[in-house]
Amino acid sequence: MNLMDHAGWIIVASLVSMALGAFFHWLFSRNNCESCGISELKAEISRLCTLVESLWEKAGLTVKERLELEGMRRDI
Repeated sequence: MNLMDHAGWIIVASLVSMALGAFFHWLFSRNNCESCGISELKAEISRLCTLVESLWEKAGLTVKERLELEGMRRDI
């Protein structure tokens, strides 16, 4: 086996090991949301957004006023 064949096999082995490492990383890290609390945080944010929308409706804000308030909040 000459030097170029040897280098080629090293490159192929490196790519295969990187692909396997990425696959195992994806396989073992895809359930992190259950252990870190992200799903509860998303549910709480959704609940708070619904609360804000209901308060806007009770206050009688128009769509234009809502968009102005959202724009001011983004500028902060």
